[in-house]
Amino acid sequence: MLYKRNEFEEIIPKDDLRVGMKFCTREIIHYGWAQDTGLTFYYSHVIQRITPKRTKVVCEDGFEFNTREVDFYKVVPEMQAENEKVKLYRKMIRLTNDLEKLPATDFVSSGEEMREAVKHLYLFHEFVMKNKEAREQKESTRYGHSKEN
Repeated sequence: MLYKRNEFEEIIPKDDLRVGMKFCTREIIHYGWAQDTGLTFYYSHVIQRITPKRTKVVCEDGFEFNTREVDFYKVVPEMQAENEKVKLYRKMIRLTNDLEKLPATDFVSSGEEMREAVKHLYLFHEFVMKNKEAREQKESTRYGHSKEN
C-alpha cells in the first residue's frame, strides 16, 4: 500500500498473518506542517485474533488494524536502530525549542562556562550544517539537478 522507506522493510502479506505472530506498523515522522524528516518509527504488536474474512487484526495490546489500510512489516533488528534515531531526533528538537524560549540574559554566566557552552553549540552547529548539506546533496541527486543549476 505504502512505498518502501527503508531497505530493511519487508511487508508481510495479509494471507501470511497468524495468531501469535509479531509484526510492526510504521509512523512516518514529520516536523512542522508535514515536513518529512526521513525518519520512521516502528511499533511492534502481537496478533491476538484475526477476523474470519481477514479484514481486521486484533492485537494483544488492544490495537486493531484494518488489513486493507495498513501494511504489516516483518520485525528486523534495524527497526530498533531507526526507533533510537527517532527518539534522539525528538530529544534534539525538544532541547532546541526549549533554548529558543529562554531569554538571552539566561546565557550569561562565567567566562569559562560560556566558553564551554559555545564550544558545544559550535559542535552542534557543525553537526546540523553537515547533515543539511548531505540532505541537499541527496535531494539534488534524487531530482537530477545540482545547486549550480
